[in-house]
Amino acid sequence: MIKHIVLFNLKTSTINQFDQFAKITKETLSKIPGVQNLSIGLSIKPDARYNYSIIMDFADERLLKEYRDHPIHVKYRDEYFKPSIEEYISLDYKLI
Repeated sequence: MIKHIVLFNLKTSTINQFDQFAKITKETLSKIPGVQNLSIGLSIKPDARYNYSIIMDFADERLLKEYRDHPIHVKYRDEYFKPSIEEYISLDYKLI
């Protein structure tokens, strides 16, 4: 099992639209084959380095690669995610 984690901060102009951002993210990314357990979170720590998260699971690295290259993901990333955020970090872990 692969855990894909994206930690990020929204642009100031987008912060008040977090609920809409979360809804669109879930609706869009859950359509991609291989995505499991998609969740979106908000940090409970007021001074966190990153305030928001997107976390999902993949059965294996092949499905994660297919997700990254999938047209739905590429369009979401380039046309919605990146324009909405200030900064992010993406992490992938193989669960043992």
